Amino acid sequence: MDFEPMTATPIRAHKRLQFNMFIQPIPKFKLMKNFPEALLPLFWVEEGITLDDEFVNKVKMVFKVLAVVGSYLSKP
Repeated sequence: MDFEPMTATPIRAHKRLQFNMFIQPIPKFKLMKNFPEALLPLFWVEEGITLDDEFVNKVKMVFKVLAVVGSYLSKP
């Protein structure tokens, strides 16, 4: 998950899953007798969501308001 650090608003979330298969040499099969012992990735699955423009604009507005208030408070 990616968060905007000042407001802790979640901006993006993704999850990934990888499926693997353990391979090893099989002497009875000519093609497979020289296989190494290894973990072979078969496929990956990924799902995700990103904050849509409506909410991104709301987060931007928070920063604009903070900038205006901050500049007003810093004046002598």
